[in-house]
Amino acid sequence: MSKCSVGIDVTAKDVKMVCLTQKAGQVHLADYAVAPLTDPESVKKALLHPAIHRGTTRYSIHDGTIKIRKITVPIVPKQELDEVIRWALKDATKTSVEGHTIRYYPVGGAGDKQQSYLAMAVEQKKIQDHVIELQKIGVGQPQLIEPSAQALANCVGHNYELKLTDRCAAIHLDPYLAYYTVVSPEGLLFYRTFSRIDGNTRTDLSQFFSKLTVEIQYSCENYLAQFPNQPITQAILSGEEAALPGLKAHIEETLQVPTQQLEVFKKIELSEQQRAGLGDSAISHCIAVGLAL
Repeated sequence: MSKCSVGIDVTAKDVKMVCLTQKAGQVHLADYAVAPLTDPESVKKALLHPAIHRGTTRYSIHDGTIKIRKITVPIVPKQELDEVIRWALKDATKTSVEGHTIRYYPVGGAGDKQQSYLAMAVEQKKIQDHVIELQKIGVGQPQLIEPSAQALANCVGHNYELKLTDRCAAIHLDPYLAYYTVVSPEGLLFYRTFSRIDGNTRTDLSQFFSKLTVEIQYSCENYLAQFPNQPITQAILSGEEAALPGLKAHIEETLQVPTQQLEVFKKIELSEQQRAGLGDSAISHCIAVGLAL
């Protein structure tokens, strides 16, 4: 983290900004802001915050088409790796990754002559469209754009001491995008959006929980197909709907693991005034915090 790091989470309804600083190895909340998109002046004020011009600024991208896969490839010279990763990701997803921006980092689990990577691919057109939308609300050329799933993994990894064998299912539930991720001490391992979950299901909690069970079970099957013998050891709920009545108990019953709501500022220092101001909304800042970390 730089001396001042800013995460800006632009959702379908608002802009959340979090500014973090680091002193003596401890991360501090310097400032935060929330501005509804229906209030352009508030958005403009938030985006003119001095911290944005002092440090690294990362913006979120919420998109269900982002491809994230574990792939294992032969060890090759560094100059050949990008192309090898691209072809392996194409094979893993069974779809073309032409026109995608691809990022990757190494993860464990390969043999002597192979290396495993967690690779993610985002359509360049999606990024371009997102930049245009950001510019409409007053953002210049963004320094960095991160998938929200990666930001969520950053937030979980910072706030929770995951042991070597821990595999945490971080389940993010927002009205505009719901998804299932798995986080290990190495970082993000798995990502899948919930295709059957939409805004209409929230009006009937029994129907919502029933569909959520199917989506979680299918996500677990997909995850274990990529990471056999690495069972989920705990679950963390994040997003605006993490506090739905009965949700925690339902997830515990579905996954058969301890489940809790994400403590976004568990290992981040903040004043009593900031804590009181955030209140129950603290959990909705998880993506902005993860971007800033």
